[in-house]
Amino acid sequence: MYGCPGCGAELKYDIKTGKLRCSRCGNKYDVQAIKKDKDAESSLYEINEYVCPSCGGRIYTADNTIAGFCSYCGASAILQQRTETIDAPKSIVPFKVEKRVCKTKFKNFAKKNMYVPDEYKTADGINEFRGIYLPYHSYDAEVAGVYDAYGSTETTKKKKKKIYTTKKYWKIHAPVHGYVKGITHDASGLFRDDLSEAVNDATDSKAVVDFRPGYLCGFYADMSDVPASEYENYAYVNSKEYINNQIKCKVGSNMYINKTEQEPQIKISCKEDILKPVWFMSYQNRNRVAYAVINGHTGKMNCDLPVDFKKFFGVSAIISAILFIILMCFQSVMFTAKTMIGKDNDRNSSSI
Repeated sequence: MYGCPGCGAELKYDIKTGKLRCSRCGNKYDVQAIKKDKDAESSLYEINEYVCPSCGGRIYTADNTIAGFCSYCGASAILQQRTETIDAPKSIVPFKVEKRVCKTKFKNFAKKNMYVPDEYKTADGINEFRGIYLPYHSYDAEVAGVYDAYGSTETTKKKKKKIYTTKKYWKIHAPVHGYVKGITHDASGLFRDDLSEAVNDATDSKAVVDFRPGYLCGFYADMSDVPASEYENYAYVNSKEYINNQIKCKVGSNMYINKTEQEPQIKISCKEDILKPVWFMSYQNRNRVAYAVINGHTGKMNCDLPVDFKKFFGVSAIISAILFIILMCFQSVMFTAKTMIGKDNDRNSSSI
């Protein structure tokens, strides 16, 4: 716990002001100015570690609170606590989206889905959102070489009633040198890649600051447990896509690349680990855990919505009944119309 210099009470990071706020006297302090005596000048920090007895998931916090729920597996159990000295990441993106804004955003989204369980929509109690800093590997790509390719363009003109198409062929030669920076991928083995990448936002890189344990006050954090080499190919593919888009912008969006002869070399290097803020909620629906995640800096959201089968079959039965009644009414009208037509034909026959 990080104590208030004035009264000794617990400090928590206040999202609105971006400072540490005392829970008792209300005094505010700069995050960079507060640290424990045991905090070394190096990258090592003393912090509380909680381990889930069910899935083995590990989360860290600067607080002395009791964690009674695992966000990863949904298990309701008191997590085992111990003090650890960790090699902290170099950078962090502080929380910017407040919890109340996060909950309102989620509730508005969940209300639009009629098959979602009611307890999932509340985002309260055991299903409440928790602020967690997730680890991300940050990569830089060094690009050097030339881009040689053959392309073509088409222009269409209308003259009187005829349409003329002109096709031109081009040889493209472009020296390419530079860097693609800030490619990130989550480095947590327990957190699903599809969820973390769904809320990953490139604009987060503009809010990166030097890491201080004070940013964790009132929040949890996960630490990197996946080697940086695991996602080097991901960084390569993303940097290559970015380079190709930049080249296409230079040569013109109407240029069609027919053949590529040579591409620039791309060298990937892992720069550092960054902690990014995520509002995280897990909901255990029978044997399945559903997740809702919101980027704590931009508000970008992704939800793995569970289905209440009672609601699903109930609504389906009502819709089926309504459709059946409409169909029966339609058939009755058609039968009446055919009967009337038959009677008219009989009358016409009698008249003849």
